[in-house]
Amino acid sequence: MMLVCSGLAYMLAAGQSIYQLPDSFVWLGRGADLFQIPNAVILMLVLYPIAHVMMSNMRIGRYLYAVGGNREAAEFSGINVR
Repeated sequence: MMLVCSGLAYMLAAGQSIYQLPDSFVWLGRGADLFQIPNAVILMLVLYPIAHVMMSNMRIGRYLYAVGGNREAAEFSGINVR
């Protein structure tokens, strides 16, 4: 996912370096507010249960598991990847 986000940022910035990010980005990535726990860890603890419920209990999660990382292989297995 990091490569996807990095590639998307590269495309949006047209290959230029991005400087002077807003303080909110720095706070999210490097700040630590709750009991000196980094904000990124708190964000992970909030998002993980949401992703788990989505992947295990919702239709889109089942589709993502079925297709996996290789759309062509899933299609050859008879899974409708559309």
